[in-house]
Amino acid sequence: MSGIPVWLGLPQLQCTLFDNCPETPSRSSVPTRLPSVTTTLELFPTLTLTPTIQILKPGIPTEIATRRPTTIAPTQTHVPASLIGKLVFFSGRDATLQIYIANADGTNEHRLTSSIKDDGSPVWSPTGQTIAFDSNRDGNYEIYLINSDGTNPRNLTRHSSNDYQPTWSPNGQIIAFHSDRDGIRKIFVMNSDGSDQRRLTNSSIEEYHPVWSPDGRFIAFHSGSSSQEEIYVVNSDGTNTRRLTNNSTRDWFPAWSPDSKLIAFSSNRDSDESVYIMNADGSSPSRVSPRPSEDRFPSWSPDGQYIAFSQGSDGREAIYIMNANGTSRRKITPVSKYNRFASWWMPQ
Repeated sequence: MSGIPVWLGLPQLQCTLFDNCPETPSRSSVPTRLPSVTTTLELFPTLTLTPTIQILKPGIPTEIATRRPTTIAPTQTHVPASLIGKLVFFSGRDATLQIYIANADGTNEHRLTSSIKDDGSPVWSPTGQTIAFDSNRDGNYEIYLINSDGTNPRNLTRHSSNDYQPTWSPNGQIIAFHSDRDGIRKIFVMNSDGSDQRRLTNSSIEEYHPVWSPDGRFIAFHSGSSSQEEIYVVNSDGTNTRRLTNNSTRDWFPAWSPDSKLIAFSSNRDSDESVYIMNADGSSPSRVSPRPSEDRFPSWSPDGQYIAFSQGSDGREAIYIMNANGTSRRKITPVSKYNRFASWWMPQ
């Protein structure tokens, strides 16, 4: 669970991973009805009264004034189509790290797992029927699957070493993860039923947090030490590993855009922790978080319009959503300990 949208199952990484949201505007005072209009037919034989509509922000009652008193129910809050879907994430609000699910607009949040140990790094399968995650519920960290309703958890890796941070191939047939089973953390792959586990990368540096590109061609990951980490990408068959970032600070937790053309990532290159976006070849990195910020663990919405991320400090965080250009930040979950690694799924 070392390392979004993720893990923190690793004791050393969990504790080293790291609220400030605009207050909700007060409800405006809205007149229950407009002043009545008195007409005299002799003076205004052709007078026609046209209803007047006052348009207010979503969620604020709207009244329509006519010659007759009319009662109108409050308008419903409009949820953009891109916010329709499900977020899965982990939280430390309980005694241990557990997995939660919420609608993408923050409603209907509920706990999915109830282990006495840590469950983290959840990620939706392409179909939305299954969630992969890592857990130490059997002693060491392993990769598990669970149905999206919380039933039927099963251990896929069943290895004596530690396995973390799963990611699905776009067709749902293969799962990549990182493991220390060879004495150094490297990227591994296996079939989605846990069979044919094999090491994918062969460098001499430690590698974390693999993320499969939506077009299936590449896997991005971060690599390095606790003070300096960089983002790399490798072909999905394990060939041609190349470095995308080059900084003396930490660039980590990459996340592919749905069209595989962009990569969002966390970085402290400007002293604070922020979300950046770069081209898939590493060019043109651009900061999308405000200054200063405490943003990390980005994850794209399936349509590419939004980015989910964690915001907060000292382990007290909430899941937020912002437009992909960094505007219109909104809080989705309450602030609590370790709300991290949101994974977004939406029906096709």
